[in-house]
Amino acid sequence: EVIGFRASQLEDLLAAAAVPCALISLGIAMRRYGLESGLGLPAILSALKESLISEERPGPAAAFRLARAVQDILSEIRERISSEHEDLLRKEITRYKQASDDSAWFEERAGQVKALVEAGALRERERVLQAIFEAIASALRAQHGLPVQNPVVAALSRKFSAKELLRSLDTLELLRRRLALGVQESLAFESGFLEMITVHESSHSATLRR
Repeated sequence: EVIGFRASQLEDLLAAAAVPCALISLGIAMRRYGLESGLGLPAILSALKESLISEERPGPAAAFRLARAVQDILSEIRERISSEHEDLLRKEITRYKQASDDSAWFEERAGQVKALVEAGALRERERVLQAIFEAIASALRAQHGLPVQNPVVAALSRKFSAKELLRSLDTLELLRRRLALGVQESLAFESGFLEMITVHESSHSATLRR
């Protein structure tokens, strides 16, 4: 611990000011919060498969399913982060009450914990978005001969053209900018994924016209 903070909590606090740089492995983050089973990268890939691959012509319903799946993952992560910090706060309160009755300390520390939870949630949100970005980018690289083992990534590579995949990456970057500007999270995800799905739908319609 450093000045009352665990190393992981200091990382969360710093992430509040440097979220775009906090692209550490999503798998490591999931293991840290005990989310390996049914969540994390496998859940993200499953959501991509259901919304972009399983349907012949993905539409608005697929976009909203993807947005809902991502938000469910983030909600579970946030709950785990909050639980971790709140457990530590309760232990600190028990120790502190034995030495002092000063309530000002509790108010200050509670504010710090709230900031840590928010910072951690922002960091994990960026990791989830990066996982989606990397899946699509890997599909694009596969089209240029690089080997790919994940079946979802391979299916994305086969189903969509390089132009479609590049446009999807552009829409994800736009989604990131909206979130950074403070656009309401659920609205940003729904509009962002709807734009991403529309890219594929429009391209498919243009191909049929030709």
